Amino acid sequence: MPVSEITQTEIRDTLAPIWHTKAGTAYRALNRLNLCLKHAAALGLDVDLQATEKARALLGKQRHKVINRPAMDWKDVPAFYQTLCQKITMTQLALRLLILTGVRTNPLRHIHEDQVDGDIWTIPAENMKGKRDTTKEFRVPLSSEALEILKQARLFSRNDFFLLPVGVRLLQIVCPNTCKKLD
Repeated sequence: MPVSEITQTEIRDTLAPIWHTKAGTAYRALNRLNLCLKHAAALGLDVDLQATEKARALLGKQRHKVINRPAMDWKDVPAFYQTLCQKITMTQLALRLLILTGVRTNPLRHIHEDQVDGDIWTIPAENMKGKRDTTKEFRVPLSSEALEILKQARLFSRNDFFLLPVGVRLLQIVCPNTCKKLD
């Protein structure tokens, strides 16, 4: 279908099945489609720039209820950490380092040997959360325990990444469901 033929009806019909069940996905899809329509208009194509807003009106208010993930009580963290020390796998090492450093998972998944200088880990700006070209690199002090974890993780790696062995996808190492997989 040519972009000039996209109307609020097509958008509504496409997003209606997920508008309430997968609200976040539908919301992002609508916003991205709006960007595409704006780009098409900038190229001189005859498009309805109001189509996404009209579709939003046709779809109605989303009945999505945010459900927060429960956090582990801080008092339970030492016992959990001890269970992670019982095995030496990439998952356990990554989670231990996550607990010790408090960084987000993205920098942890992209940790590179040349980012660690002594007991300081310098996370490049592109691995930090934030807008491109406005985020600065971030320095994380590493405890002796964290350095030992990196040393152990290095044994698993076949390249210059500590926590990313060759052939292993990033999300297989650390993902939101990793803790569930440990049970």
